[in-house]
Amino acid sequence: MSEELVKDYVEQAATHRDSARTLLEHWEYPESVQMSQKCVELCLKAVLKRYGVEPPHKHDVGAELAQILPKLPKGFQAKVAKLRLASLTLAMWRDPSTYGLQEIGPQQMFAKEEAELALHFADEVYFACSPIRYGQELT
Repeated sequence: MSEELVKDYVEQAATHRDSARTLLEHWEYPESVQMSQKCVELCLKAVLKRYGVEPPHKHDVGAELAQILPKLPKGFQAKVAKLRLASLTLAMWRDPSTYGLQEIGPQQMFAKEEAELALHFADEVYFACSPIRYGQELT
């Protein structure tokens, strides 16, 4: 495991989280959802890498996180259910926020409320995972 790569994932996640907030403030709701999803995905993949699991090439890694639950610190274990919910929800929103669904475009599907929820998820996941950005243990 490359500790530098793990830190890089979380640094990228922080950038995506900041972008999500800026896009939300500029009424770019689908794009804000996309950035929140990227933040969550990178944070959780960083955790997997930190604990010796090569992340799969997919967007929702919540199930993989649950598989390493016994390896995770107790305090972090208590957060895994919420982290999995965030990962699953935003992974499901990823393609529709980019392409829409059938005849409905992303702008019609994703309003301020969805972008705010996505950013809330990104904030929760980032704050749970951010200690590894600084070489610290998860709590």
